[in-house]
Amino acid sequence: ASLYVHESACNAFRPAHVLGLPATTVTLAVIGLLMAAVAASAVVTAWRLRAGLGEDTGEGATIPDQRRFMAYAGLIVSRIFLFGILLRLLTSFVIAPCRYR
Repeated sequence: ASLYVHESACNAFRPAHVLGLPATTVTLAVIGLLMAAVAASAVVTAWRLRAGLGEDTGEGATIPDQRRFMAYAGLIVSRIFLFGILLRLLTSFVIAPCRYR
């Protein structure tokens, strides 16, 4: 989606500006913030699930152990995605979207 927004805005004759920034930068920032909010809610959800399952009892491969593993995996993966989304969001402000055209 961001590539389509980038190409269509850079091909326009006069790029629009919003709040003193190119419209492409603002659009990519809004999309990035929405995606970061979704990823942050996934982190919170995985954290709550992990906290609700308690600690490992050492009994072996039980259903709560499998759920605990999946909660930990969800926590790790959603944190990685959140980090990547935030990095992509920062590039919208550091690199001008139509600079190298």
